[in-house]
Amino acid sequence: MDVEDAHDHLRKAKDLVNEDPTNYTRQFLLVDKSDNIDGEYEAGEVPLHRNIQIKISKWVLEQLQTELNKLKNESRSLAKYDIENANKKKVPIQYIDTDDVPLFDRFQSIVMGNSFSETTYGEEDDPSFQVFRAINRLHQDRFAAFSVYTKSQIIGHTWKIKAALRGNEYNTFEEDLVALPDTYDVIYYNGVLFIFNPGRFEKMFDYFETYEESASSVFDSLEESDLTIHNLDKVKTTVMNDNISLRKMSVIEKVGVYDSLTLDKAEEIINEYNLNLNIEEDPEDGRGIRVPDLRHRHDLLRLLNDDHLASELTNELYQVYGKDRRSD
Repeated sequence: MDVEDAHDHLRKAKDLVNEDPTNYTRQFLLVDKSDNIDGEYEAGEVPLHRNIQIKISKWVLEQLQTELNKLKNESRSLAKYDIENANKKKVPIQYIDTDDVPLFDRFQSIVMGNSFSETTYGEEDDPSFQVFRAINRLHQDRFAAFSVYTKSQIIGHTWKIKAALRGNEYNTFEEDLVALPDTYDVIYYNGVLFIFNPGRFEKMFDYFETYEESASSVFDSLEESDLTIHNLDKVKTTVMNDNISLRKMSVIEKVGVYDSLTLDKAEEIINEYNLNLNIEEDPEDGRGIRVPDLRHRHDLLRLLNDDHLASELTNELYQVYGKDRRSD
């Protein structure tokens, strides 16, 4: 799907939500990722009054219209999903076919299922995300808006006394209040996801699992290579516990130039770009790279990803955070 087709697809998603409400079925779901049945996530339907369903439809419609207006006036662009788009000064709306989402099988029942058991926010101690669905009864077009759940949505659960005006006086009540999302992070429509918040998209759709696999693959290759990194185990432990580093490791694996890096070339880049890395001699491992302060692990990751460029105009040296490749 090219950008023009994706733009048209997003307009059709808005049109579905804008239809006469009697033409489609609406559902609001809670998903707890710990409820993983046969590889798919289990969703429960929250019973909502029709007035609330109408309001949610209105909020979703307003958000879609706002994003379409941004595309029209070019204050935001539309681009195929790429992990490095997050580094752009203006992060675009992104789209991706669900066939290209690594673990989308886990979400099939959420977008394609028809009936769900009933649940409430009280029953789900810590749901992972919530979904507003709309299904056209005639054509079976399917729309779903995903939003990350936050504990701040449950209002009043830590309050010692909760009171509301009852007639002429305030009296206590026991129920917690629930704040429903009025904006959504990801939209699904007929096999395509539109991503408004890439960080939350990664969190909801389990991308960090794939990033961990990429990181493990890169570290395994480095351990078997001729390039020695003295404290690689400590670097690995730190990277595996940092989402930003994991995201970078996925890019490193994708670019794939790290396996051609020699120690001599690494030393040249380290010195030329003044990186916070040392070339040291170790009695057991010989000569290699050391990360003296793990807070500077990103210098090593950028070295592995070839993130260093020289200006042809000024000869200034740059460490870049997102490359737009122009060579074949």
